Amino acid sequence: MGAATNRRWERLVCGVAAGLAGTAVLAMADRIEERARGRPAVYAPSRIAAGLADRFGRRLPAGGARIAGQLMRWPYGGAWGALLAGLAPPLPWPLNGLLLGTALAGFELGALPLSGLTPRLTRWNGEELITNVANCWLYGLATTAVHRRLRAGDGSRADPLPPPRPAAGTGTAPGRSNAAG
Repeated sequence: MGAATNRRWERLVCGVAAGLAGTAVLAMADRIEERARGRPAVYAPSRIAAGLADRFGRRLPAGGARIAGQLMRWPYGGAWGALLAGLAPPLPWPLNGLLLGTALAGFELGALPLSGLTPRLTRWNGEELITNVANCWLYGLATTAVHRRLRAGDGSRADPLPPPRPAAGTGTAPGRSNAAG
């Protein structure tokens, strides 16, 4: 493999890892949301998994739907991270995060109802609609923040980290010394 191929693989792996990290953040947010609401949202992975199983003439028990939903969620989150790694414009991470989250929300609000895996948008209540978009933005921001950190050490010029600030009163950045050596 050439150097360019290695960089592409590194970028892809960073994207998938960042997507998985964003998925972990989203999974925590979903648990909080479900407890506050007292039921899963219409777009909860467990509901989507149960709907998909119904299409194939299968019934999933509640625990099985939750497991199947998580098994679908993690590769889905990693794939969106890979998409970020391949397509992210050279913008600051908050903008990239909001763009990724908006793309994800657009996909979920369009494709899932059209596929029948969630109800039509006209049947969603306003809270679920707003929460879905907010969760997508949360995923996008978390994913791009992790992606930015992972890419910071590979020489990438896209969205570089700022240089370390000097430690108070020393004139040097933390972990560095003025000693020639």
